[in-house]
Amino acid sequence: MHDGSSTAPTARHVSLRGAIGLCLAVAAVLVAIPVGVRAAGSLVTIASPNGTHKAQVDANGRLAVALEGTAVKVTSPDDPGRHAFQKSVTAPFAQGTNVVVPAGKRLVIQFVSALYTMPIGDEALDLWITTNVNGVQATHVFPALPGVNNAAQRFSVISEQTRVYADAGTQVQLSPHKTGQSVNGTAIVTITGYLMDCAAGGGCH
Repeated sequence: MHDGSSTAPTARHVSLRGAIGLCLAVAAVLVAIPVGVRAAGSLVTIASPNGTHKAQVDANGRLAVALEGTAVKVTSPDDPGRHAFQKSVTAPFAQGTNVVVPAGKRLVIQFVSALYTMPIGDEALDLWITTNVNGVQATHVFPALPGVNNAAQRFSVISEQTRVYADAGTQVQLSPHKTGQSVNGTAIVTITGYLMDCAAGGGCH
């Protein structure tokens, strides 16, 4: 039985559905328009059928959608400040080594690899990477693969995709571990990722 209450959608619900429909329309247009064409124009504006909701795609491919008067940018906030980073260092088994993160940057490590060279009879265990983010220290452990021998030495590798952060001005501690009492041998460690400019995009918070 109808109790007389209204079931008509509220203005906010209509606005939200319109914004969602606009986002779907934007996605369809972005797929349909070749990348070169989008990059060549200085600005592209896409509007809903009634013109209420609008979205803009600039020459850099950044998308902004207006939702009830507030612009919602669909982009990664650190994109403008990303700089590719890679570094290889030799980390002694006795004490390891450090990599210093430049001032004003946050380091994001995306891949870790290492080559362990040891006396025959020793076994590689792991690599510890210790970082600091917002004053909190954490250690990340990467296990080594089983080793192989040549005539005089034993070798093992580490190869791991990851996502580890380290704040500006802090030290990234690289600590390789193996069995055996001897400190002979070396670990060549490579970290790859990007530096995020703390002054760009969303900053380093």
